[in-house]
Amino acid sequence: MRAGWDIITGVFLVISGFGLTWALVSRSPAALLDRRAFYLRRFLRLFPLYWAGHLFFLVFNNLAGWRPFSPLDPRFALSLLGLRFLPGVFHFISPAWWFLILIMQLYAVFPFLWEALKRWGAIRFGLGALALTLLSRAIGFFLLPVDPEMWSRGLLFTSRLGEFALGMILAWWAAGDPARVQGWLCSLRSRLALLLLYGCGIGLSFTRPGAVIAPLRGPRGERFPGPGSPGPSAPLAPCGVAFLTGRCLLLWGDGLPSASPLGADPSGWWPFHMPLPIRMSLIGAATVFIVIFSAVMETGVNRLLGRWPFNRIFPPLGPYARMPVQNVPLSASRS
Repeated sequence: MRAGWDIITGVFLVISGFGLTWALVSRSPAALLDRRAFYLRRFLRLFPLYWAGHLFFLVFNNLAGWRPFSPLDPRFALSLLGLRFLPGVFHFISPAWWFLILIMQLYAVFPFLWEALKRWGAIRFGLGALALTLLSRAIGFFLLPVDPEMWSRGLLFTSRLGEFALGMILAWWAAGDPARVQGWLCSLRSRLALLLLYGCGIGLSFTRPGAVIAPLRGPRGERFPGPGSPGPSAPLAPCGVAFLTGRCLLLWGDGLPSASPLGADPSGWWPFHMPLPIRMSLIGAATVFIVIFSAVMETGVNRLLGRWPFNRIFPPLGPYARMPVQNVPLSASRS
């Protein structure tokens, strides 16, 4: 189960890099990024839901008596601030929230990555991101006194930069020739090559040296949006809330001692014996509930931010992509 969540995380990283870059490159490869608008948009997109998730589990955990915690716990305040990379906070409340540490860091450095992509081009940018990722993972695994699992999942963004950068590169190429890039990704040759890379990544992940490069697996063939479209991130908005709530509600066993390489002891998930069909039905019902709850929570928080006094504190912003100012000859400007 843990491997499955890591694969899903890799897909989200590629999609995130693609969506943020597509919003810029679909307008122009030379588009300028308004950092203030970008950071404020990311803040409003992430932190209100993130804080709502804290309040939800503050009530839920204490009422259910499952891993209860106090709002006076210093770790609660550190987690609210997004400082979950600190010792003792990484797995606080929900072990699955390590992804939030990673995506916050990638959002913070994206404006600089965009400038590097424009200046160096896709090939040199990709090679640089790959080298930094491999070096970072090797240093964390063999030289630093940190938990290898925490480091590999994204304690520092450089350990997962390769997947995010891959999404940026795909957006850069797709904006130039979407049909060609899509055709290349969907071709039989590419699918076989990606399948081979995926198998090699799984095999390498069983050793610590191999785990340095194991997460760097290719994406599946996808259909790219047309020029001027908002990209793939808009319909995935409720997925952030689902990630916040779903893992805790479905996998309570994460808080129990691990009894197998696939995750926590399944016997801790249920207080009494239950036939498999009933158990799977309950999981299915819980999944439907989580999706509906996530959509409602996403919509509610967005509407709340549009009301007073929040709309005064955070006024509506325009797009964070700006077109560069063209140099107009002085004689033309006078005519």
